[in-house]
Amino acid sequence: MRRFFLKKTVMTCFAAGLLLAVCSCGSPVRKSEFKYPDKDSMAAFEKVGAKLDVEFKKIDEKLSSAAAVVEKTGLEGERPRAILASIVTGSRCVISGCIINDKGVVKIAEPAGFQSLEGKDFSAQSHVKTVLSEGKPVMSGVFKAEEGFESVVFAYPVKTEDGKVAGCITALIRPNFFLATFIIPEIETNPLNIWAMQTDGMILYDRDSQEIGRNIFEDSYFQPYPALRGLARRICNETRGSGNYFYPSKGAKVMIEKNARWVSVGLYGRVWRLIMNLEDTSE
Repeated sequence: MRRFFLKKTVMTCFAAGLLLAVCSCGSPVRKSEFKYPDKDSMAAFEKVGAKLDVEFKKIDEKLSSAAAVVEKTGLEGERPRAILASIVTGSRCVISGCIINDKGVVKIAEPAGFQSLEGKDFSAQSHVKTVLSEGKPVMSGVFKAEEGFESVVFAYPVKTEDGKVAGCITALIRPNFFLATFIIPEIETNPLNIWAMQTDGMILYDRDSQEIGRNIFEDSYFQPYPALRGLARRICNETRGSGNYFYPSKGAKVMIEKNARWVSVGLYGRVWRLIMNLEDTSE
């Protein structure tokens, strides 16, 4: 009798747990059929991270070199304009750049399509405030730029001979396009998905474009998925790691358990989380 009671209790708890999962997620739950990442998948993931690190380093080198020249030439004139233009033309990821004075006013903007920004006051932008007040390079969070799209800016200080901040040089990217440049070649040839997130939960890039720009913790789109939000909290708090979560299959018929691995990339103290999980091949 006792054995029957225990067995019945276990079955009841299991059924209740399954019912809770189905009700909270809206779809039946099943274990993932995927294996944990193999060597090829991990190599592809690490390759993306390494390429991003290289690109961040290139941006830093271009900005620091340009700042050194502008410190000698001054913030205005043909020479600093040519230096700024070379930052844009020399990168497949940088869309535009500015030279900004110590008041936060744009003195030069490149390329030609962005020269309408010249004379505008950017002093209210947080990254401009930081670089001008602290005299240290900064990478911004995602914000809607004057140009009208979601952007990230790298800003590098320009200083006078006595070390005072005379202004800064900036390089602007669109983070989803920037990340896609390095992620897409790998996910097209390997059975994995790679996405990226700010440490506040905003999704910077995902193969599913409708998720880009959404915040995992704040957007109602993700509210039905507590396991994903729980893991996302860990991802934001830990520089690297792994964990599992449930998310709808491509056909949204079932909830699939996925394994995620993540690492960190970034520049000037600002980091993004780069996350990998195996591709969902279900229908």
